[in-house]
Amino acid sequence: MPASTFPLSSYSKERYNLIRQKRIVVGYNFHNNHPSVDRPDIYQRLAPKPRSRSCSFLRVDLIGLYNDGCSQSKAFRIRAFLKKFGQRLAKSGVMRNKPIVPAAVVDWILANRTFIEDSPIFLTSNMVASTLLGRDVTALWDRDSEKLGDGRWRPVPWHHYGFFKDSRYYLLHSLHMSTTKGEEGLLAFAESLDKMRIERYTIIKPGRYLARFFPELGESEIRTWTERVAASIRPAELKFIESDDKDGWVSVYQDGPDSCMSGSDAECVHVYAHKKSVLRLAYLVQGEDIKGRAIVREDKKEYIRCYPNTSSTDSTAWHNTMREAIEAAGYTHGNLEGVLLDMHKADDGEFTMPYLDSGSSGPQSVDMDGEYFRVTKHGEHDATNTNGRLSLRDMMCCDSCGDDFDAEDMNYIDHHEQHVCNYCYSEHYREAIGRRGRTVMTLADDCIYCSSDDNHYVTEYASDNEVYECAESGDYFKLDDMVATPDGWVADAHATKLTIKTERHGEEFEYAGDSDVVTTHSGDVVYDKDVITYVVDDINYICHEDVDEMEFRAQLLCEASLNEQAA
Repeated sequence: MPASTFPLSSYSKERYNLIRQKRIVVGYNFHNNHPSVDRPDIYQRLAPKPRSRSCSFLRVDLIGLYNDGCSQSKAFRIRAFLKKFGQRLAKSGVMRNKPIVPAAVVDWILANRTFIEDSPIFLTSNMVASTLLGRDVTALWDRDSEKLGDGRWRPVPWHHYGFFKDSRYYLLHSLHMSTTKGEEGLLAFAESLDKMRIERYTIIKPGRYLARFFPELGESEIRTWTERVAASIRPAELKFIESDDKDGWVSVYQDGPDSCMSGSDAECVHVYAHKKSVLRLAYLVQGEDIKGRAIVREDKKEYIRCYPNTSSTDSTAWHNTMREAIEAAGYTHGNLEGVLLDMHKADDGEFTMPYLDSGSSGPQSVDMDGEYFRVTKHGEHDATNTNGRLSLRDMMCCDSCGDDFDAEDMNYIDHHEQHVCNYCYSEHYREAIGRRGRTVMTLADDCIYCSSDDNHYVTEYASDNEVYECAESGDYFKLDDMVATPDGWVADAHATKLTIKTERHGEEFEYAGDSDVVTTHSGDVVYDKDVITYVVDDINYICHEDVDEMEFRAQLLCEASLNEQAA
C-alpha cells in the first residue's frame, strides 16, 4: 500500500453506494493480534463506540478492512463508527478538520482500488493520523523518538506502559522529564499540535498531569507514579557485585533490604556466584546504607526483581528508586530461565538453594546439569523453599492443589486415577458407597451424606442404593426411613400422618411433609392443598375442601345454639 496520505474529501450518496457494493466490514484490534484471513468474525465487531473511554482511534494499532458480506445498514454503521473517531479527536482539540474526515480513509481505499480480494488490508494508525493531523506529524514523532533515544530527553516512568502508550497523548504531547535546571522532577509537554511543531513545552507537576489527562487511574495509582518520578531523581549510586564474588553477594543480602533471603538466611545466595555465572548483583547505595538490590543477568541485559518490597511508604520509594536506576542502566524486566546455579551440598545432606524469584513470568524450578543446577520450566526440583535448602527426594505433584510433595506423603485415588497430598485427601475426598454397593474414595463434591446410616454415597449411584433426598429437609435418607408424600419422599422424622388422606397424581397419600400440613377447625390434620377457608361473621375458618359451605354454616349455628342452652 502506498505510504502517501489519504485525500480528504466529503461524503456523498455515491460513496455510500460504493461501500455497500464492495461489502466492506471495518474492524479494529486492541491487542496487536494480527487477525488471519480464516477469522472474518474478528472484523465484524461493528460497535458504534470504542470499548474504552480512554480509547481514541490513535489507540487502534491496526484498522482492518475485510471483504465479507455487509448489508446497507452495516455500511451506514461503518460511517458512524469512523465518525466517532473523528469526533474524539475534534473534542481533544488536536484536529481542526471536520469530524466526518475519517470516512475519507475508506473512500481513499476504494478510489485507489487497493482492496485485496479475500485478504485483509492493514492501515497503521500512524498512516491514518498523518492524514488527519498533517503530513509533518510523522517527522515530529521521529524527532521526539531521536531525542529520547540519544539521552537529550529523559522519558517519564510510565512511557512504555499501556495506559499512556495506547492513548492519543503518547503521540501528541512529546512528554518528557523537564531538562531545565531547577525544574528537576517536573514534566514538559506540548499543549497543542502547533506547540509541538515549534517545540514550546508546558512545565507541569507529575500528579497534576496525570490527574488532568488520566483521571481514570485514580488517586492511589497517580500517587504511585508521582513517587516513581521523585524516585528517579533521588541521589543514589548504583553499584554491582561481580558474578564470581560469593562473599559480596552474601554481604549485600545480609546488610541490604529485608526479604526472605536476607539476614541470617543470606548464606544460601552464594550459589548465584560461580565461574560460569551470567549474573551480577546490582545494589543502590546512599552514603553507607544499601537501599536497594536486584539480580541482573548480563547475557540478556535483564533484571529479575527489585527490592525492597513495597510494604511501607519508605520501602515503596526506594523500590521505585531502584527500579528507575536499573532501567536507566539499560536493563529490562526478565527472569532466571536457563541460568546456571552452583551445586553446593549442605551439612544436612540437602543442597543449598535460595528462594528463586520468578521475575517476569519465569520458572521457579531447577534440573541437575552436570556440576550445576539449571533454572528451567517444569524442572524436576522446586526452588521456592524459604529455608535455603533443596531436597532431591522423590517429589510428586498433587493432582488436586498442584503443589509438590514427597512421594511417600501422597495418596492414590483409584476411582479418579489421581495422586493427592494428605491435606487434599482429608479435605476434598470421601469414602463413599457407589455402584453395586462397592466402597470407593471419591471427591466430596461427588458424594451425598446419608443420615440414616452415617455413610457417604456416590451421588450418581445413590438411588441404586435406595438413598433419596428428603423433600422436606433436603437431607438424604435410606428408603426404609422415608414415607411417600405428594411432594416426594420425606424422612419419617420430617413427615406427619394425615387424618384425611389426600389424592395427588392419581395416587393416595397418607403422609405429608411437616410444613405441608394444616389443622382444620374440626381438628383434622390435612394436606395444605386440600383446605378451603370460609368466612363467617368476619372470622376465617379452615376446613377440608370436601366440607360443604352450607352444611358448615348450619353446623356453626347448631353449635352456637347448644352453647347458649348450656350457658
